[in-house]
Amino acid sequence: MFEELGVPVDIYGVGSSLLENSDETNNDYTSDIVRVKLDETWTEMHKVGRGPCDNPNLERIQ
Repeated sequence: MFEELGVPVDIYGVGSSLLENSDETNNDYTSDIVRVKLDETWTEMHKVGRGPCDNPNLERIQ
């Protein structure tokens, strides 16, 4: 649909079900786009229940 509408896209993501995962090397992770900045205004874009949140293990970088 993005291609048909000519939407500018930097990257396409796929679900983790397409990645190999096993009990020995559990490396399954996903990420979601939760908001985007359009014309200096943040716009929420997340799925239900997956909004932005704080993570004490992350450090903001410039």
